[in-house]
Amino acid sequence: MSLSRPFFEGLGTGAGVAWPLFGILFSTLSMGVGGAFALSLGSACSVLFLLISIPIFYFSYQKFEEEEKKLNDKLSGLIDELTVNTKKIVEESEQIISYDCGEKQEKVIKVYFARLISITNNSQLSKKERNEEIIRTIHHFVHSTIIKSQQSITLGSLIYQGFLGFVGAFGSVAGCSAGLMGMLAGLGIISGFSAVPVLGIMILILAVGCGVYSAFTAADSFREKVSKKDLCKKIKILNSSLKDYPILKNSENKYRDMEKRPDDPGHTWRTSPVFVNPAESSGIFKGPKPNFGISQQDDKKEDVPLLYPPNQGC
Repeated sequence: MSLSRPFFEGLGTGAGVAWPLFGILFSTLSMGVGGAFALSLGSACSVLFLLISIPIFYFSYQKFEEEEKKLNDKLSGLIDELTVNTKKIVEESEQIISYDCGEKQEKVIKVYFARLISITNNSQLSKKERNEEIIRTIHHFVHSTIIKSQQSITLGSLIYQGFLGFVGAFGSVAGCSAGLMGMLAGLGIISGFSAVPVLGIMILILAVGCGVYSAFTAADSFREKVSKKDLCKKIKILNSSLKDYPILKNSENKYRDMEKRPDDPGHTWRTSPVFVNPAESSGIFKGPKPNFGISQQDDKKEDVPLLYPPNQGC
């Protein structure tokens, strides 16, 4: 796709300017077939075709490469940020892994952190091997994490992109070939009508083949572009979640400890069932918010642990 689309754009644009110009001037000036003026005009239009199609191809290819590089750089930067955040959690918050997590998604996070910690503490691996293994684990975690895409790839969108690719390539090849045949006929190179049907069939076959190829490459390029954009969104959510994860877990564990060790031995203190739920602030901790019999109005309030003695009412 990196070469086919710029090629067909340059071919169609150059042919759309040069060959119609030859036909208009040839008919307007009533030039004779195979005459000197016709040959001069044909040469000038051929040079014009090259002067238009080559720059269009070059600039279109450069634009495509810049967009591809920009998206790849963004993806690479987000992956590097995710690697830094993960290493920071592994180095500073190993105690997070020691708690039992009931949520299925939290178990996945626990296994993920435990795997990274085991790699970090593996003295048999060199520093380079550890970094490669950590990056490999992070890539696996990113691709295995399920986050709902905002822009799903539907069959209709793929068909639409394929249709645009087909008509663009077919129109460029067929239009350029038809204009070229007209110029060759005006120059007297194609004099017999018997050669025209054969050339026409060959041109149609070539145009259809180029159209089918361009349709598949356009659909594949669109799918790859959308997948990279969705992957960038996923890594952004993971980065945000990993930054909040130690705070959420430490907060939850702190209130668990307060429930086990009350400050006032004279009272039986306990925490309310309202706790900080990572599902409300982290994209990777999905799932509905648990309902503990709290009204909708109270449910909108900030979820913080509430401490009170039993004799003051529950």
